[in-house]
Amino acid sequence: MCEPGQQIILGYYPVMRRYRKARAKAGLPENGICVDRCMMGRIIDLWKAGIRTYGCCCGHGDISGFINIDEADFEKAIALGWKQYHFEDDPARKDTIFAKKAYPCDL
Repeated sequence: MCEPGQQIILGYYPVMRRYRKARAKAGLPENGICVDRCMMGRIIDLWKAGIRTYGCCCGHGDISGFINIDEADFEKAIALGWKQYHFEDDPARKDTIFAKKAYPCDL
């Protein structure tokens, strides 16, 4: 877990090429994706496994950490041992997973 504002820009892995193009088309920065510093390893591991991510938060000690993923990659993430993040207002959502707690801090 890190403090708010401790973020890092990660370059795009091949699995994120379409997302990069969509961000550029929307006028958003193309230089990388901003993530909480302590989430870096998790995000890279997901990308290496071919899972597209669209946002994350470590929770900063206030809430459980989570990672937004492409719904098409949800079953793959579950098969790799990630757990579904449940939303009280929409429990059927399959686009968010818990950040694994037993993960070493990245930096």
